[in-house]
Amino acid sequence: MLNVALIALVGSGFQPTHTIINRTETTQNTTSGSLDYRAKAYLDSFVQTYFNVPKEDNALSDYNKNIQAYSDGQLPTLAQGQQLNPTQLKSATLLELTSSNASYAVTYVTAGKTHNTIFNVPYQKSGLTYVVNSQPYFTAIQKLQGAFKDKVQLGQLTPCHKLKMKP
Repeated sequence: MLNVALIALVGSGFQPTHTIINRTETTQNTTSGSLDYRAKAYLDSFVQTYFNVPKEDNALSDYNKNIQAYSDGQLPTLAQGQQLNPTQLKSATLLELTSSNASYAVTYVTAGKTHNTIFNVPYQKSGLTYVVNSQPYFTAIQKLQGAFKDKVQLGQLTPCHKLKMKP
């Protein structure tokens, strides 16, 4: 019956029409579960700059200027009597990005020693621009892999674990 109807429709010159809907999304919002890629690009660049501290003393003033360019000029800088150890960023992975904070898992080297930590960057969005509005801080890495309390290996099933098959 349906075949006859289909043949009749095709024979009569019926052409199905499709409506195309153009939809553009203006700004991605982190509260809806999407990622703000502009904020990510800005913060990725900040993390790269922050962890690549030069070895030469004369390059530290340029380093401080570069860091201040990401902020509103209020981040603490190298003061007289403080020493900033040279560091090199090995890797940075974005873990979480909210509307006011970014968390990165970072690996960096200083004085020949490798460090792994969580690096948190408070920031603020104003229109299409971003600014690091508070001092970044470190938190300890928590183990992400859980553990099962009761492991059952194949071949060691107890009678309560066996499947009951109905005939």
